[in-house]
Amino acid sequence: MNTIVSNERVVRQVLGVLGQHNTALKSDAYAKKLFAWNTTLLYLEGILQKRNAVGEIAQHLSSTPWMQKWTNLSSIDGSALNRRLRQLSTDVLKQTYTDLVARYARTFGLPRPLKHFGPLAAVDATVLTLGKVRGEWAYQQKGHNAVKMHVSLDLTGEKSAVPSRVVLSTACVADLDREVTGALVTRSEATHLLDRGYIDYGQFLRWNREKIRFVARLKANSKVKVILQKEDVGPSIEQDAQVELTDSKTGETGIFRLVTYSFTDQKRQVAPCTGAHQSLRRFG
Repeated sequence: MNTIVSNERVVRQVLGVLGQHNTALKSDAYAKKLFAWNTTLLYLEGILQKRNAVGEIAQHLSSTPWMQKWTNLSSIDGSALNRRLRQLSTDVLKQTYTDLVARYARTFGLPRPLKHFGPLAAVDATVLTLGKVRGEWAYQQKGHNAVKMHVSLDLTGEKSAVPSRVVLSTACVADLDREVTGALVTRSEATHLLDRGYIDYGQFLRWNREKIRFVARLKANSKVKVILQKEDVGPSIEQDAQVELTDSKTGETGIFRLVTYSFTDQKRQVAPCTGAHQSLRRFG
């Protein structure tokens, strides 16, 4: 029987864990009212509940007894929350995160990889927008300052993952920058999953030489040379072939497997999807 857990209960459990194990956050013991630990609790609750402004966080605090008890605050002004945020040490927050992950690993063990596929690592990136003044160092274009977080996620289920490697950069750095992928795509025991933002035949060939397994989505206009076509394919497979990829810069070539299949998205629209990866066996 499925049990429905309320969003508030989940939030309270998350905040409870942070409240019990926040040694690093209690380093500013001489603050007057807003300490690092209760400021972090307030902002984390606001993020989890998708509150849009510090005023909403302050209003929720004033009307929620359990939040007042946990933060040791009966009320707070939104402007004070905003000022305190600027003073929070990112090193302290990083140490808190590291401590909590280590504690989780000791208590429960890290999640195991998917049984039928072996270790899978999804490589992706997300852009975080910064303020106009404090974010000037991360200038991207006029009126927009941003940083980019490149991540390798170890998949533990269809909708769950654990970040195992992270590279931070300004938003101008490309997803397939070789320094970035050189830090994220490294493990021979895992299969790395790459979207169409990571098409680089030169890197595909290098990973192939180094026996690093990967699956990458190709664009419709990606150039490949079909060497051998497999005739007996599954009902949803449009093409299963052995192909040759060529690095346009060096002329180096390599043999890969190309699979094209159709899938139905949430809008029930059928679309083709093409992927290339190392040829693990010959066809025929």
